[in-house]
Amino acid sequence: MAESVLAPDQRVARRGRIGVIYERILEIAPGAEEIKSLGQIPDERWLVYILARNNKALVCGLGQKNRARVIFDDGTQSTPNHIKSLFIKIIHRHGGPAHWQRFIVPCASRAEASALEKLFHAAIGGNTSQLPQEIVDRLKTGLNQTASMVMDMARYSAFSGLRDLKTWRDVGIIDNTTWEQITDRLGTW
Repeated sequence: MAESVLAPDQRVARRGRIGVIYERILEIAPGAEEIKSLGQIPDERWLVYILARNNKALVCGLGQKNRARVIFDDGTQSTPNHIKSLFIKIIHRHGGPAHWQRFIVPCASRAEASALEKLFHAAIGGNTSQLPQEIVDRLKTGLNQTASMVMDMARYSAFSGLRDLKTWRDVGIIDNTTWEQITDRLGTW
């Protein structure tokens, strides 16, 4: 598995300051790194990537940089064609103030990343798109019935809810009023 760039005594010293989620991640993969910018994600390398909000894993996935960049999605930018993009956008826009953390674990292969991802899912979660009810309530307050239904369809998309919304708009399934309500809630992307 991935090796840490920190000596064991440095890891122990850091653990007192880094938060519960990072401690759990380091227990599984000592080579895990908390990152602050998209530029810190290595190109052309298999990774496990984790997005945490208030010390709870929201997203835990595997892939290369083009997939891992989803952990830097926010209320204004989105990773194209990623199933978690809409989920993250909604939480950023309607979840209230939060402490966000982003982690990567560089891996030697897809197989290693897959094995680590399974361990992380069991230990910290990050494999659901279920929004807390209070966020759903804030998201849907004031929407007409059609906009509310379309938002639910996008949230439960098996592919990318954001891509589905754009496609539905492009082919005329979503009318102007519904589109205005949806973009009011989600912003642009």
